Amino acid sequence: MDFLVGERSLKRVQEVVRAAGFLVEQRGEILSAWEPGADPAADDPIADFIPAEYNRAQQEALRTATDVSYQRLSIRMVTRPALVALKLLAATSAHAAPLDKMRDVVDLGNVVQSSWSDEGAREARRLVQLSHPGAGAILEKLVDDIRNGRPITV
Repeated sequence: MDFLVGERSLKRVQEVVRAAGFLVEQRGEILSAWEPGADPAADDPIADFIPAEYNRAQQEALRTATDVSYQRLSIRMVTRPALVALKLLAATSAHAAPLDKMRDVVDLGNVVQSSWSDEGAREARRLVQLSHPGAGAILEKLVDDIRNGRPITV
């Protein structure tokens, strides 16, 4: 699970997550957490905390997030279009591992198949364009391929 957080909050998040018993490691700009007893060298983290300031799309996704209640906590959740945009940017990142990229495409596809609108498509395109001009066309092709059952080529 990915959490987009303000960079200034990462230190506090690290303290709270560690105090709750999770293993925590900072890898570059991303803070990752594992269940107690997991092996960070071999196991996937259960949560990644990503600084919103990493790129303009992430900043805008956090800015447009909505307040929700989750297990009696008030949190800000990014919109569906923002999630799709962020997943596309992750799936096309030069630095992500191939399996992580595939997971991001699957996550994006699940959102698109469950609930997608023309308005959401326009907003997702606007967000990806903030960080990568020209990526809007990649997003449109990917969404069209998913919605029409064609092979994924991202």
